[in-house]
Amino acid sequence: MKTCKADAKHQDSFLKEARVLTALDHPYIVKLYGVCTREDSDMFIITELMGNGDLRRFLLNDAGKAIHLPELMRFAVQVSFSS
Repeated sequence: MKTCKADAKHQDSFLKEARVLTALDHPYIVKLYGVCTREDSDMFIITELMGNGDLRRFLLNDAGKAIHLPELMRFAVQVSFSS
């Protein structure tokens, strides 16, 4: 789940991200399940569970340090094509 506080500027970019996620369907891109709000205008993007967390956190922990260069290059290619 990703959250956005009640700030109109941030909410616009947050909703743009949600629109992009709804258009994407790829096995290496996290799936969007929904967007919801609270009465105090906070917004949430609900996505599928990422078992290893986000890519940045995964690469910074011990498991990420054990990844060899060819696999890191594969990650980089996947991220660059998904932008």
